[in-house]
Amino acid sequence: MKKLLLILLCLFSLNTITYASFPTNDTLIIKQDSLQSETTVQYHQRMESMGFDINLCQCIDCNKFKGSKTSNQTSKTVTRTLLNVGLFLLIGILIIGLYLFYLILSWIGDL
Repeated sequence: MKKLLLILLCLFSLNTITYASFPTNDTLIIKQDSLQSETTVQYHQRMESMGFDINLCQCIDCNKFKGSKTSNQTSKTVTRTLLNVGLFLLIGILIIGLYLFYLILSWIGDL
C-alpha cells in the first residue's frame, strides 16, 4: 500500500512528463530576424567598391534600363518556339498518316 501511495504521489507531483532521459525545457525562444534591404544605388556602389564593372551588371533594374530581354521574355520565346515546332511535327505526321491511309485504301481497291 505504501508503494502504491508513493507511485501515485510521484505521478501527481510531476509538472511535466518528459520521455527523454535528460531534463528538457518547453520554453521556446523566438528571435526576430530583421532584413536590411538596400536600394539599387547602394547595391551598385557596394559592387563597384568591390571592383566589379557596373556596365556588366545583370540585375533586373539594369536589364530594364538597358532594354535587354529579361528571363521572362526569354522563356516566352522558348515556349513559342517549342509550340511552333510541335505544331509543325503534328501537321507533318497528319499528312504522312493521310497519305498512308490513301495508299491502304488504293491497295484494298486493287484486290
